[in-house]
Amino acid sequence: MRTILSVEKIEKYYGNKGNITKAIDNISFNVKEGEFNGSFR
Repeated sequence: MRTILSVEKIEKYYGNKGNITKAIDNISFNVKEGEFNGSFR
């Protein structure tokens, strides 16, 4: 199956100047044709 989505090195931070939390660190993945991927915010 061919890759239809490729995501590399995602990082996500929450908070403000004095209080930052790193929620996601260096996540990479591929989604191939016919696969299902769910993400929540």
